[in-house]
Amino acid sequence: MTRLLALVGATIGGYAGWAAGESFGIFTAFVVSMVLTAAGGYYGRKIGKHYGGRARCSRIVELITQRKTKRAQRPQRGLFLCELCALCVSA
Repeated sequence: MTRLLALVGATIGGYAGWAAGESFGIFTAFVVSMVLTAAGGYYGRKIGKHYGGRARCSRIVELITQRKTKRAQRPQRGLFLCELCALCVSA
């Protein structure tokens, strides 16, 4: 939720910055757009954290890391070069 709101805030901020700076020239529009994109992303993320998006995201991250550690504990399948050479020598 925090990332979605950060994206929405950055999009709205970028559009508002471009509209505000466009009358002064394209470079000014670009600079103001970048500043307001960052501000919109920051405040969008802040709003997302306020409404509890962080708890859900942290739980998802926890589940993903548990899956990765379980995968790392499994033995690797397939033939690698050293196994292939060992098979050739023992055969």
